[in-house]
Amino acid sequence: FVRDKIALAMGLNPIELRVLAPSGASRRTELQITRDAPPATIAAGQPPHPGATEPPGATEPPLVNWPAAQAYLVGEGGAELTWGLHQVRLGGPNLAELPAGTQLAVDGQRGDFLRVRLTGDYEAWAPARSLMPTGATATASGFTLGNLLLSGGVAAGGGDVLSIPWKPKVPYAVRVFRGPEGQPVLELEFFGGHLATTWITHRFNPQVVEVVNVAQTQRERTLVRLTLRGKTLWGYSVQAAGDQLQVTVRPAPVLTPTPARPLSGLHVVLEAGHGGPSNLGAVGITGAREKDVNLAVTWLLKEELEASGARVSMVREAEENPTPTQRGRMAAATGAHLFVSVHANSADTEDGYQRAKGASVFYKHEHGRLLASAIHRRFLQATALPDYGLIGNFNYAPTRLNTAMPAALVELAFLSNPQEEALLLDPAMRAKMAKAIRDGIGDFVCQSTGVSCAGQ
Repeated sequence: FVRDKIALAMGLNPIELRVLAPSGASRRTELQITRDAPPATIAAGQPPHPGATEPPGATEPPLVNWPAAQAYLVGEGGAELTWGLHQVRLGGPNLAELPAGTQLAVDGQRGDFLRVRLTGDYEAWAPARSLMPTGATATASGFTLGNLLLSGGVAAGGGDVLSIPWKPKVPYAVRVFRGPEGQPVLELEFFGGHLATTWITHRFNPQVVEVVNVAQTQRERTLVRLTLRGKTLWGYSVQAAGDQLQVTVRPAPVLTPTPARPLSGLHVVLEAGHGGPSNLGAVGITGAREKDVNLAVTWLLKEELEASGARVSMVREAEENPTPTQRGRMAAATGAHLFVSVHANSADTEDGYQRAKGASVFYKHEHGRLLASAIHRRFLQATALPDYGLIGNFNYAPTRLNTAMPAALVELAFLSNPQEEALLLDPAMRAKMAKAIRDGIGDFVCQSTGVSCAGQ
């Protein structure tokens, strides 16, 4: 190899060139270096660094305060509420995912977003396309948090179901945290109305939930708290059922492991990131496309999991390209026990191609953290790649929407880094990556279920 570092006088960072000359060739090599003009602007919604916020610009739409709050309904596709409007890569500061028919009071607008008044001093934002005006002025909701019913072991797979009266259909938010003794707590906060609960019925010996409590924390804000048994929340979902909200809390899956098939009884849904003729994802210096790398490793992971006894569903099998929200809903509809998304990372060239490198695993919700951590540990051990991090609160829609199961997103390596691009194109490394993810899944499942997975 002939190595030369060339610091271009045009404001670029130094680049390293490696030239491989054929045997017997002259040592004199002519290199022509050109510099493409940088783009004049950054595309809307694409900040220069992952997670960076875009500064407000002169063209930012003005805030219009309405003289009176107007009544709106969440449309058929549901609505995402966020705390603010600043652009954050892969999603904003999410507050809630609201189902169709939720009643909202809207008192302002900025561009394509409406300001939702949750309480007298509490606001959020929603895309205007997700809401429908009723033509009426918003009034006090009249919501009261009434009597609750917890039924144990009645959901598919033995999950517990809490039924909450939800009339009128006021907005709410869901949070998960750990109690003082380390037990998971699932909390729903309702905006508008007041506490009027006199009965909290626990029926049919709940399997997952230990106890349900309620509280009025502030004016127009009430809480329902579900404290779980044990130390693990496997997953939950909140769905509208007429004039009720039904909160389903899932138990861990029941495995039937054998030495040859240690993950027998487990159902995993896999998503290969990007896809289709236009959604290529990152493109490496050799032209390698992320969508192809993702799909190749995902198919290898499917084979690894099935060889271990697991059942596998695929969100994308070939050139399909569902939207991120569609991918999340497709994954949830499988009823699987786990969700894993496979991607390859990329960085811009501002700091040089070589600087960003390594493997990382992302999660959004607390109950996806241990899955992500187990995969992260195995992946680094198997590949010897640099550690780019275990990253939480990640807003990628498929992992955000899949609350019913632990969900993680694996960034295999940086396709924008030539050395790691070469690894991602190596069949042996791809196989090693797939096996590492499978081993991480196995570690998590066996530890979380308490089952001794022979052969794992």
